[in-house]
Amino acid sequence: MILGIYVLRSRTFMQKSKGHSIVRITDIKFLDEIVTLHLNAFRSVLSGQTGKHFLKCYYKNILKKGFVFVKITDGRLSGFIAGIEDDDLLYNIKYYFWAGFGIFTHIWSPALIRSLFRHIKRQRAFRDITIKPELLSIAVRDDMRGKGIGTSLVDALEKYFTEKHVQVYKVYTDMQYSKGSQLYEKLGFEFLREVDLFGLPFRLYVRNLNYK
Repeated sequence: MILGIYVLRSRTFMQKSKGHSIVRITDIKFLDEIVTLHLNAFRSVLSGQTGKHFLKCYYKNILKKGFVFVKITDGRLSGFIAGIEDDDLLYNIKYYFWAGFGIFTHIWSPALIRSLFRHIKRQRAFRDITIKPELLSIAVRDDMRGKGIGTSLVDALEKYFTEKHVQVYKVYTDMQYSKGSQLYEKLGFEFLREVDLFGLPFRLYVRNLNYK
């Protein structure tokens, strides 16, 4: 785990380490940058194809119902991680409205239609999973990759989960557009299941915090 302490500063929690900082944000200060990073990292999957309006609603809801940690390097946002203790809390009327709006306004895109069918198949393939805590998304700026930022963000998430007495959490990742599986396997996550989403290999990993 990263060495450091959490310091209450206005509405922000900060963990300092070697000139960098990891901050839990509780307002929309970094929302635009988070959305931009998400769009860049997940542009080939449904969440990155439904537009900024949906993503702003999505992350505002996470800020209220879950948590977002950002990595600050030399005064700039270099990465973020988002999670939630109960994934059912994500889905409300605004979520479905903006998701539907994003899909409707991009319905001309064959890539989005393919991603939509993959999403539906994914929901069916994992409907038996009862683990509620989830690492929802993690993204690092292109020019900051390979510097251990992803690992430090996961450390911050796990410290938070541990403080909330979460014992097990899950994370989903695809095997074509994302390198997330490399990070999770390096950190010792347990591979639980892989499904084929119309040509896209998609995996579920779980992390038992009792056995780190």
